[in-house]
Amino acid sequence: MKNLYYLLIVGCLNLIQAQECRHCDVEAKSVTTEICSCADHSEHNHTDLAPISVMETHSHTKGEWMFSYRSMFMDMEGLRSGTDRLSSSAVHAGATGYVVAPKRMTMEMHGLGVMYAPNDRVTLMLMLPYKRIEMDHRIDSTTPLIGFNNGSATFTTKTQGIGDVKIKTLIPIKQTEHSQLLAGIGFSLPTGSISEQDVIPVPLVGRAERQLPAPMQLGSGTVDFLPTLTYLHHFNGFDYGVSAKGVLRLHENSHDYRLGHEFKLENWVGCQLTEKISSSLSLKYEKIGALKGTQSDVAQSVPFSPTKSTVTTAYGENYESETLWLGIGAALAINEVATLAVDLSYPVYQDFAGIKLETDSILTIGFKVKGF
Repeated sequence: MKNLYYLLIVGCLNLIQAQECRHCDVEAKSVTTEICSCADHSEHNHTDLAPISVMETHSHTKGEWMFSYRSMFMDMEGLRSGTDRLSSSAVHAGATGYVVAPKRMTMEMHGLGVMYAPNDRVTLMLMLPYKRIEMDHRIDSTTPLIGFNNGSATFTTKTQGIGDVKIKTLIPIKQTEHSQLLAGIGFSLPTGSISEQDVIPVPLVGRAERQLPAPMQLGSGTVDFLPTLTYLHHFNGFDYGVSAKGVLRLHENSHDYRLGHEFKLENWVGCQLTEKISSSLSLKYEKIGALKGTQSDVAQSVPFSPTKSTVTTAYGENYESETLWLGIGAALAINEVATLAVDLSYPVYQDFAGIKLETDSILTIGFKVKGF
């Protein structure tokens, strides 16, 4: 129901855009032609029509700056292995099953961003995130662990705080009147904590604070290399963009592991519906590698059942995944310098190497202000 509500918001924005555009004085060959042709404001300064969820889609000229604020809400529920959904009981089953399985996870991330161009050839970026993470778990009812959790078969862990700061340089490689090729080089700095703890059921102890697995941590604990290559093309009130991005982990962190390398390919089309309103469609492919190393201080053995495993998130093989996302977005130019935007993405394909929570949706809301 919540996801339907988000989709309704975006759909209403696009409906408003279409209705406003129908008042334009153009020949109505079709609804689609009417919307896009009446919105081809080529005489106006071209604005970025990329979805708010896609970053590093433009550079600036000398002296320009831009501030941005983004809120991202991700909802994950239900387990999957390969392309098949799994029940909690299937994950618990057997002598080698897991004693604890995640049920649901929500992550809320708020990011402050700054872009500044000291000259026409270089645009500098800084992103500071703040995260809130919550995960619900279910305990195998056939094991004694429930007795160490006050008789309950469920428990929840929570963390919040500053994430990893990202710094990046964008360099226009080639630029024409209607297109631009951008290269980006940057780093993610390990400012987010990887020592977050919360109260969980502990065998032979009871409920006590312990180190949480990697998905509940606020950062990677490593310096990560962030290369990007982006192509943009503007034509007749439309923007087309494609961007290839990577996250390369350069070393293990202080807890003896590193997160998997990441690759993302983003494609989008944006349409300037009116002078102030635009919409976008996006298709994104994301590949995340397996976690390498061992998560020190995260329990991986069960005293009362040596053949069983503790929780899926304690093991690196349960991190590798491939996901294809479909997104729809809308943006409103409040004035010449400020823009409000929303983007909703759904996974249309998910394939996991191990056992992992599947993602239901990602909602991104953002506000951008540019200056000179």
